[in-house]
Amino acid sequence: FSAPCEGALLQEFSVHAPLYNETLDDWRVHMGVDISAPLGAEVMAIADGIISNKYEDLRHGYTVIIDHEGGFRSVYSNLAELDTAVIGCRVPRGTIISSVGDTTLYETIADTHLHLELMKNEEHVNPLEYFELAQ
Repeated sequence: FSAPCEGALLQEFSVHAPLYNETLDDWRVHMGVDISAPLGAEVMAIADGIISNKYEDLRHGYTVIIDHEGGFRSVYSNLAELDTAVIGCRVPRGTIISSVGDTTLYETIADTHLHLELMKNEEHVNPLEYFELAQ
């Protein structure tokens, strides 16, 4: 696995202890990580896989899902657009699938970022256990 974009950790993974969400003014679990990145920054596939879905999520914005070997699935949200991603297309690690956008409604107060979730066998796991962010 490799980082999906350049940037520092903005919001950590936390499925057991709720984190404060400034936009919603409440506490909730965070099923992925937010990586700080400027609008338009390239977003790349973290591993070889097949694009299995893309959609506009009312909460998390434009979203692309890639299925990987070994029961892994990566979910990229708050993307600028969906046109680059083609469902059913095989993508090697590092392939540009979109760019960082400003499409999430749940984190409008936060700095621009990519929201990335990683699942193994349908269970959310901490993406940062599988790759490091460049500092």
